[in-house]
Amino acid sequence: MGIFKEQGLETFTQKCLDLENEIRQLPGEAIIIDGVTAPENYFNARTRIMWVLKEANCDFGFAYQNEVKDAKWRLNQNNTITLRRIAYASYGILKTEEQEWEDFEAYESPECNGSLMDIAIVNVKKTAGGSIAVWDELNEAFLQNRELLLRQIETYDPEVIIFGGTWQFFREEDFPHTEEMPHSEEYGTGRERYLLTENGKLIIDTWHPAYLNQTDENFVMGIVKGYRDWKRAKGI
Repeated sequence: MGIFKEQGLETFTQKCLDLENEIRQLPGEAIIIDGVTAPENYFNARTRIMWVLKEANCDFGFAYQNEVKDAKWRLNQNNTITLRRIAYASYGILKTEEQEWEDFEAYESPECNGSLMDIAIVNVKKTAGGSIAVWDELNEAFLQNRELLLRQIETYDPEVIIFGGTWQFFREEDFPHTEEMPHSEEYGTGRERYLLTENGKLIIDTWHPAYLNQTDENFVMGIVKGYRDWKRAKGI
């Protein structure tokens, strides 16, 4: 049993709730409550995955933790490129072995869209945003939320962190001594970088999932195959 599991599910769940309550107290309107979407699923997942995104594309506040419980809501995300790709990539990491894209379950499958209940989704900006992110606003939000973001990372203790166009905000001291991970072949979008942290966790620096100039397959498999290379290197 690793250090993460030693704390127990009840303690971990309370830590998640504490972070959610802290987000609720942030200034601004249309607050987005992000983080671990379903603590028990995340706690028991074979790999802990955290997505670090820019902002939610909406004009109202909501909590991911409430939305993902609704099967109809999850199905509707097939029409939103961001959460569709997040679900596919998370499914590929959590629930496939060496399958290629054409052998993946369809998004409509509970196996696939249900992966939205197994992960952490965190936004740099904790209030609602638009379809086109404004750099100055994101940078200001990062500076305001940096300590909170780092505590989310520490608390959720992800084994794989996928930065969707957000790696550039973080500083060297946030992830010291990272190094490039060799990978077996060129795959995905060509934009991905695979980094190892000093304690052997995997960072994937890639496009934001909503980036339109790539197919679902390229975006998803660039993440999944990088994860598989990392897993083989660790012998797991």
